[in-house]
Amino acid sequence: MKHNYCILLLASYDFEAIQLTLKSLDHTVTEIGVPIIVILNGGSASYKGSKVEKICRDWARSGVNRHIIRPVASGKEPLFAIQETIASFDLLKDIKYILKIDDDLIPLKPGWATDIANLYHNSEEKYGNIGFTTGLINNNSWGFKELLTIYDKWEEYRSFMNHASLGGRNLEIAVKAGAVDTGLNGTIWQYPALAAWLHEWTSFEIPLFISKTKDLKVEEIAITTHYSIGCMYSHKDLWLNLVPEGDNFDELLIHQYCLKNNLKKFAAMYQPFLHLFYFKQRLANAYLFPGFMENLARHFNDPTFQNIIRINNEDRLADIEEKLGFIKTFERKFGKIERILLKVKNFLPFKI
Repeated sequence: MKHNYCILLLASYDFEAIQLTLKSLDHTVTEIGVPIIVILNGGSASYKGSKVEKICRDWARSGVNRHIIRPVASGKEPLFAIQETIASFDLLKDIKYILKIDDDLIPLKPGWATDIANLYHNSEEKYGNIGFTTGLINNNSWGFKELLTIYDKWEEYRSFMNHASLGGRNLEIAVKAGAVDTGLNGTIWQYPALAAWLHEWTSFEIPLFISKTKDLKVEEIAITTHYSIGCMYSHKDLWLNLVPEGDNFDELLIHQYCLKNNLKKFAAMYQPFLHLFYFKQRLANAYLFPGFMENLARHFNDPTFQNIIRINNEDRLADIEEKLGFIKTFERKFGKIERILLKVKNFLPFKI
């Protein structure tokens, strides 16, 4: 079944991970005519953002129907860059549906995009308007709990998480020992060592991951569950309908929008994906990266996965220099504000 959609990849600063994602797209996007649009959302003068841009532009030149765009809102909230691209990029004018993926999401099976698109349209025919469709992502607050059952890992998990833990954006959720929080910043997000354990039996055992999931069906994600949107197929208007109200976090806004409008969400459990890192996990679990490279090279029978440009000491020094420059700029601006306040203070009829 052919649908009018594009793949939208949001790229920011992680120039290691995005190389794995782009290579995986080389092997798994088999749909002829489906555009792949990379949104550069890293700062245009950022050191890491510039490396991401070069990698993406080189990749786009190596294939067909690949497009790179840097929206005016780049370097700011992802939501703004996505909305601007959908609203103003000419290529998207006649495209109705968006398959949005993150820059460290790894599709494992050819035809994944068609499957997720078909699931959306079949579900829409059955239920009317729906929110989105996705696959089974391993390092995902909801997907992780599903995998514990699929792999029969609950006993091992309870041994691992044998004490009460915390979840939620502000650590406001108390989680009982051996339980899993599947919501915003849920259990797997909070504990990098737990994510590393998960990768051992999914990302580092890809044939088993595929075998365990190939006969699974479709699961509905509870409308009350905040789902992390590393991979999401939806009508493009869903993105345009999001209105920030004190919070610009796209994942939260999509959850609230689906909840408010009673829009169902479905996962194709037979389409497994790897998600390398949540933000909180990137430094703590960076040591896993060679394992990702090795196992993906084996899975796709492509040794170039072993030739990824890695972060080195020069990169780290440049990153530190950039951050120091930001701090100095902030200090100068703060000092200017302080001087203005002192001048204003002299005109006030009372002391502050």
